[in-house]
Amino acid sequence: MKQILDQAFEGQKKELTEQASRTLKAQHKYVMEQYGPRMSGIYNTREYRLADLVKSIAIWDGPACQPAHIPESEKKGSWVIDESKLQKKAEDHAQKSVDQWKAKIISKLGNLDNISISKLDGACGFYITGDRDGRSVEINQRMILNFRYSTGTIFNQFPSRIYVDGKSMSENKYKEVFKEVA
Repeated sequence: MKQILDQAFEGQKKELTEQASRTLKAQHKYVMEQYGPRMSGIYNTREYRLADLVKSIAIWDGPACQPAHIPESEKKGSWVIDESKLQKKAEDHAQKSVDQWKAKIISKLGNLDNISISKLDGACGFYITGDRDGRSVEINQRMILNFRYSTGTIFNQFPSRIYVDGKSMSENKYKEVFKEVA
């Protein structure tokens, strides 16, 4: 099953990279609109971790040091997206997403026989069918990309619907049916 999942998810990396890149750019834009090109005052807010996110994908384009007596409105420089840093962070996130998604499916379903994977809609979901202990198993697995402001990180959630012999059930019920430890 792992080999089949590896093949299916390999094709998702490009879409996941693009999705992460769009999300990171949107967060950069938000910070620039809210706090200005120098992120003035962001460290005095609950969104201070966004500054770390912006710095991880951007470079400072301005003087390294400016005298304190210059009014804030006259200071020069801004945090500009560095495409190579952005691409690396997005690719790293895509690989992490693929690894997490595969692990989540395996932990939910265990080892299936006669597995078949159909793409649902781009980087967001799969429909997986197979057999386990002579019973038909199906899962509609999705991935949702979210942003956690408290840590300044993007992360994934993996909601799914599991069916055994056409009957919907929770992950815990599924494990109970197949005598697994939840």
